[in-house]
Amino acid sequence: MLFTFNYKYTENWIPPRCRKPRPGKFDGEMTVEVKEIDDRDAPVAAIWRHCDWRTDKQWEDVIEIRVHDGEFYIPSGEYHELYVGDARHFMNVNTIVDTFVKLMNEYSSMQRNIEHANEIAESIAIIDGKVYWKIPEPVWEISYGSCFTMFASAEIPGKIGVDTGYDLYHCHNIKTDLDKLRVIHDDIVCDFDPRDFFELLMPEVFTRNPQAVLAEKERFERDERKRLIKLLIEELERDDDNVYYKCSTDDSVIEAQISFDYERQFIA
Repeated sequence: MLFTFNYKYTENWIPPRCRKPRPGKFDGEMTVEVKEIDDRDAPVAAIWRHCDWRTDKQWEDVIEIRVHDGEFYIPSGEYHELYVGDARHFMNVNTIVDTFVKLMNEYSSMQRNIEHANEIAESIAIIDGKVYWKIPEPVWEISYGSCFTMFASAEIPGKIGVDTGYDLYHCHNIKTDLDKLRVIHDDIVCDFDPRDFFELLMPEVFTRNPQAVLAEKERFERDERKRLIKLLIEELERDDDNVYYKCSTDDSVIEAQISFDYERQFIA
């Protein structure tokens, strides 16, 4: 579905009878395309009952997670919303144009506004007449409230890879039975207090395995360390005039500062 709207942007231009460019505001028109998906092609893969402990309700939100071409979508609402200024903004089909107009920055260039609008448009889809947001596959994240209590909550982290900043030890596939995630901490079996509940209607589509990535990350770090040490040794064998060495690959860097005691032995 195509949506067209007007917006303002800023570009440098040279006014008549002037030599130097200066910022100027201009009016533009933009059309974005939002993917439309038939609800039969985006079945509900899971029901996420999301708990909010700020209220007395045990299950505050009931969120449908749909799947289409291996990608996951949740409806626009409390869990996924846009912040326009300081205000939360919920998106539906009737307000898509208003939302994009508010997201445009009149002080940015035309190209930057176009890129920003297209980024948002690619992140949403219209399914069964409603706006849905594309999300990464959710995972269980285990946290510790105390040495006696563990909390299992559903998280939607972004990229999970060897360069991730997430603590992969605490992330697990959403299909994992919570009872199997009980661990012993200081010889005390921690009790689970699950904050979220997933009713898996299509368990076969949930394939994200942070623990497998964790093993891959550990192998990567081990192999990369060996590779860098080999490079450093080769550098030392070629040249002993310097005391500071730095070897690097595309992914990592190793640094070493050495000193020689020629009367005795290599000491550091």
